[in-house]
Amino acid sequence: MTDDYETFLTQLNAKSIDFDLKLAVAGKFIAVRHYTISLSHKRNKRSSWSGFTEYQIPYENLMPDYHQHRCCGNCYSGSAPVAWAQIFAYYDRVAHAHRDSRYTTSHWSGVNGVFGKPSEEAPRKFNDKVKKYVEALRGPLRTLCSGSTDSKNNDKMDTWFRQRQGSGGVITLSGNINQQVSHYIKRGYPVINIISQLPGGKENTKFGRSVVVTKVKERSRKCKSCRKVGWLFLGENQM
Repeated sequence: MTDDYETFLTQLNAKSIDFDLKLAVAGKFIAVRHYTISLSHKRNKRSSWSGFTEYQIPYENLMPDYHQHRCCGNCYSGSAPVAWAQIFAYYDRVAHAHRDSRYTTSHWSGVNGVFGKPSEEAPRKFNDKVKKYVEALRGPLRTLCSGSTDSKNNDKMDTWFRQRQGSGGVITLSGNINQQVSHYIKRGYPVINIISQLPGGKENTKFGRSVVVTKVKERSRKCKSCRKVGWLFLGENQM
């Protein structure tokens, strides 16, 4: 037997090997299953990747640029409060600029964003007003002094959201996160995604770094799949 595939294929002079598996049961009938082994290089071939298609939220230019800071007894403000502050500020900025019916200017109220009249628009850049807003979000999120926030606490933002939006609630992702992120981006909603990868390749499923996703790129390719063949049952004398 040669180790060279091409030589072996030429000697065999065949594109496939076919055989039947026969099974006698209690001497009363025979089950027959047909198998084919393809010898073609193309049997597992996949099509090439398509080009990337990009999707992004509308008004992406209105997404603010905020970051963490030291606060509350020299603690870290935390990435989750910052991410939520960006989401709510984005809604507020869209409502001010475009009067989009999905959003309300009540997401940012008063000089520090938390209390007062909703006439003021959320800032584009990080400043002292944003600091107050981020620090206020640390409470319902139960953010630790280290800046860590239990991922389950993101659900606690429902009350904060409804107080300003008037209806609806925050979206919780589970299962196939990548597909859900893509789904909501295509519907025009920014998404908070939690990066659980830690240094050294380890994962932390409870705590992670929260980031705001505003656009995704997708590509695809076609793959061949095998068709399953069922059992064929024949009478004992029919073979």
